[in-house]
Amino acid sequence: MVIELTWEQVRGLWGVRWDREAFDRALARGEGPPELRAADGLYYAHTRPCPAFEEGRCRVYGTPLKPRGCTEFPVYPDRGGLLVDLRCEALDLDRVLEEVRAAAGSRVDVRWEADPRFPYLVTVRVRLPRRRSRRGAGARLPAR
Repeated sequence: MVIELTWEQVRGLWGVRWDREAFDRALARGEGPPELRAADGLYYAHTRPCPAFEEGRCRVYGTPLKPRGCTEFPVYPDRGGLLVDLRCEALDLDRVLEEVRAAAGSRVDVRWEADPRFPYLVTVRVRLPRRRSRRGAGARLPAR
């Protein structure tokens, strides 16, 4: 996953103490954090877990430092289900399933299935239980 970051987010998440110009020069020389790249006034992080993810929790959740990509990632609505991306280090699939069950109610069936080509992508679906037909409810009415 690639996370798009502003300068303020880079400073806060990586604890950068340099001014922006000095930091950008260091990045260009390959002397900054190796997971960061600068382009078009923004920064892009990839290949390593976010430095804000500590001991199974995000320390910037609910703050302006939280990158937009983290808000959209790792659970997305998709074709009537939820697409869950297990590449997120903060994600616990069992917890997601528990939360879906709690939100949907105890009478639903919650199932998940991994994509065969991309096993880290899991689709979670909620199904209502089939209603039992009452006796005679499925009978055809006589034609008029």
